[in-house]
Amino acid sequence: MELNTRTHDQLVQQQITAMQAELPGQDLNTTSGSILRSLFNAVAAVMLWLQLIAYEVLSVTRLSTSTGTDVDSWLADWEVQQRQAATYATGVTKWERNSAPRALGLPVGAMCRTDDGSRTALVIADTGHDYWSADVGSQGGYLVPADVYAVDVPAEAIEAGVAGNVLAGAYTRIGSNASGWDRVSNPAAFSGGVDAESDESCRARFRAYIASLHRGTGISILTAAASVKQGLSFRLVENVDAAGNWSPGRFLLVVSDPSATGGQPSSELLSAIYAAVDAVRPVTVVPAIIGPLRTTASVRLTIEVNEGYDKDTLLTPIAQAVTAYINGLGIGAPLRMSRITNAAFGVSPDGIANVANLTVNGIAGDVDPGKLGQVVAGPVVVS
Repeated sequence: MELNTRTHDQLVQQQITAMQAELPGQDLNTTSGSILRSLFNAVAAVMLWLQLIAYEVLSVTRLSTSTGTDVDSWLADWEVQQRQAATYATGVTKWERNSAPRALGLPVGAMCRTDDGSRTALVIADTGHDYWSADVGSQGGYLVPADVYAVDVPAEAIEAGVAGNVLAGAYTRIGSNASGWDRVSNPAAFSGGVDAESDESCRARFRAYIASLHRGTGISILTAAASVKQGLSFRLVENVDAAGNWSPGRFLLVVSDPSATGGQPSSELLSAIYAAVDAVRPVTVVPAIIGPLRTTASVRLTIEVNEGYDKDTLLTPIAQAVTAYINGLGIGAPLRMSRITNAAFGVSPDGIANVANLTVNGIAGDVDPGKLGQVVAGPVVVS
C-alpha cells in the first residue's frame, strides 16, 4: 500500500487553505513570522513526526522492510536459526630476532599490527606446537630455544569480519607483549573472517525456511544445513552411501567450509549439520554428512612480460590469483587450465605477454575431482 504522505510545506498550505475557507472575507496574516504561520509550522512539524512513526510501524510489520534488530525479532518468532555472528580471521605470523643467545618466550596475546595501524592480530594458543610452553606468560605461549632465530605461530585478528582477512605481508609492526623480537610478518593471507549475517541473507533464509516446511524435501535438507553456519556450500546426492556407492533409501550431503583449510569441515561442524538434517529428514531415510574428497592441485607456469614491466613484481600476485581461483571452486567443479591462464592474465592484462609451460600436478590437463570431490590449491610456482 502506498501511503498518502505530505511534505512540511504541503501541510502548512493545507492548514492555510482550510482556515481561509472557514473564515471567508477575512484577511488572514499567514506570512512568515506571523503568529498564525508559526502555529501552522508547529502543527506541521508534529504531523511530520506522526507520519514518520506510521512509516516505521508499517515497516516492521513486514520482514522485507524490517532492518537490524527488527529482522532478529522476526526470526525469533519462528523456528529459524538466529542471525549468524561474525567470525575472526586467523593465520600464521612469523616472528624473527636478530640474535638468539638464549631461549626467548612469545606469549599468547603478543600483538602485531599493519603498517598503518588499522588492523591488529594477537598470537593465540596452539598446544600442539613444538615450542608450546604453559610457563610462558599468564596464558601460556611459545618458548623458542637458543640459536633459533624465527618461529611461525598462529594469530587471530581482534576485529571480527572480513576486514581481518588481510593480505600476505600486511602485518609488519610489533605491538605489546613481544619483548625481544625484532620483526614480524604474515607469510600468507589471513582467512576465515566473515561478517555477521546481513539482513538480506536472513530474509533469504527465512524464505527458504517457509519453502521447506514440507519436510523431507531436498530444500528442507539444504535449508537445515545452511542454518548451522554461514558461508558453507553443499552438494546433495540421493540414493548413495557415504562412499558414493548406490544405496536406495540413503542420501549423502557433501559439505565444504571455505573458512577451513582445503574446505574440509571439522568433525564438530559435521556433527552439528547432521543433527540439523536429522531433524527434518524423512522417516527411514538415512543421511550421511561428509566433507569433500580433496584433490590437491600443484600448479607450475611461466610468464613472459612486455617491455617496461618488472616480471618479479608480478610473480606473487599471479600465484595469489591462481590460488584464489582454485580455492573458489565448488564441490564437483573441475579445474580448467584455461581459467588458470585467465587468472594469470587478469593480474596485469597489459603487462603479461604470454603464459607458458602450464602444468597441474605435472600434467598439462584439466582436473576433475568427481561429484563428491573438491579441488584445493597446493603450491603455485610462477617463474
